[in-house]
Amino acid sequence: MDPNLQPGRSAGNGSFISLPKEIHTLNDAILSAAKELSTRPKERRRIIYVVSDGKEYGSKATLREVVRYLQTNKITLYCYGRGRIRGLGRGLCEPPSSALYHVRQHPVQVQTYATGGDLDSERNMNGN
Repeated sequence: MDPNLQPGRSAGNGSFISLPKEIHTLNDAILSAAKELSTRPKERRRIIYVVSDGKEYGSKATLREVVRYLQTNKITLYCYGRGRIRGLGRGLCEPPSSALYHVRQHPVQVQTYATGGDLDSERNMNGN
């Protein structure tokens, strides 16, 4: 038995047990890596390479904050999309005209193209 799922804990109130929502703090992870990179000498190239399914839930950092920090510190984000965002490899990887304001844009796409990076997907492998 998982003590976190027992009545009286954070996941239940005694009458029924509800599973806690998964937390995927992608924005926080990227911002943390960017802060670490920003301490490196300015003459060195600054790159973050993310392998992710693109799930984002629970981050304290917003998309705009992350993009602003990446751009201000000249950090380029590259992403290899898996799972939920693998459909990006079907022609949806083209940079939008205005990455920050494109409504149907996935957050990883926004961060990648706003920093001059590139996005790849497992759907691109072997011509699929």
